[in-house]
Amino acid sequence: MPSSWSEVSSIIFFHLRVLMCHQFRLSLIPTALSLAVLCLTRLGDVPPLTAQASGGASCSTADIRTDIRPGPEGDPTEVSVALFMVDLTAVDDVAQSLNLDLLVTESWTDPRLAPLDGCQLPLVSVWHPQLDFLNSGHMETRRSATADQVDVGPGGLVTHQQRYFGSLASYHSLRDFPLDEQEFKISLLSPEYGEDEVILVVNEPPTGRRELLNISDWNIGAVTAAVGTYTTETIGRRISVFEYRISARRQVGFYVWKVIIPLMLIVAMSWSVFWVSPSQFAPQLGISATAMLTLIAFQFALVGTLPRLAYFTILDRFIVGSTILVFLALVEAVMAVHLVSKEKTKRALQMDNLSRIAFPIAFGLLTLFVFSR
Repeated sequence: MPSSWSEVSSIIFFHLRVLMCHQFRLSLIPTALSLAVLCLTRLGDVPPLTAQASGGASCSTADIRTDIRPGPEGDPTEVSVALFMVDLTAVDDVAQSLNLDLLVTESWTDPRLAPLDGCQLPLVSVWHPQLDFLNSGHMETRRSATADQVDVGPGGLVTHQQRYFGSLASYHSLRDFPLDEQEFKISLLSPEYGEDEVILVVNEPPTGRRELLNISDWNIGAVTAAVGTYTTETIGRRISVFEYRISARRQVGFYVWKVIIPLMLIVAMSWSVFWVSPSQFAPQLGISATAMLTLIAFQFALVGTLPRLAYFTILDRFIVGSTILVFLALVEAVMAVHLVSKEKTKRALQMDNLSRIAFPIAFGLLTLFVFSR
């Protein structure tokens, strides 16, 4: 009987050739199948193939405890961390989140694995720091053949890579919106271990970002990484934390053309009542009311695109100031009509002439005050 895969393959190949020569005669098929099953059954006596390290040793971690940190007792285990931003697809100001595609590389030295140089082991079979994101959000892991594996190098150097995609909270301030520049921060830590047990260090060369990112409304600048300390709020535990910072500047063109300029035109439209005779009640009041209603409808249309905040942004101040000026133009039109009804037409005309100068100056000052930085 055969005792190796080479003998089995030779036997099966021979019977297949016999079948082909006899034009797949049905009477020979049971014979070929029976012999193949018999050969495969006898292969149980052949020892299975096992992975081997570069030195010839078996890649077995049966004697290594995964709940004990590597390194000298009393000294923290040093874990080198690198984060590479594969893509940044969106910055959601309303939800205060980033949509990201990240590659995290972590490496540490475990002397117990030194004999296994060249092995690829399951992640669960070795000790690992169990890094997690400090930012709230929802990140999923991208599945691959090596996602749950670690590579063992010389001296027990263990390397693990994992790719994540999803959303993370950004916690960015919007007081200067839409003229803001931001520094988004992504934090990684090992929540199971304090800084006296595991200390993170930055692995500089792999840390960075891809040059081309799929985001159109932000200019993404340089990225930096540093290591700090995070103190838990519940038990006051100090944990080593890896901080990845993304510098970004918002492209203001969308808000200029879609918000600021249309708003300026609505405000300017409200001034047209100053050139209409106060004696014409209907046009004066109609233009002022139309400008006010148009501004209100415009603000309703902006609700879905602007962040809901408890404080004023630059754009909020401009919108509120413009609304006040349009409302004052409506008040002026009503007062002019009232003066005409009291037969004080000359005074109404004087008020209109003054408003033609005062309102544009007030709007110009408002614009300078709001957008000057």
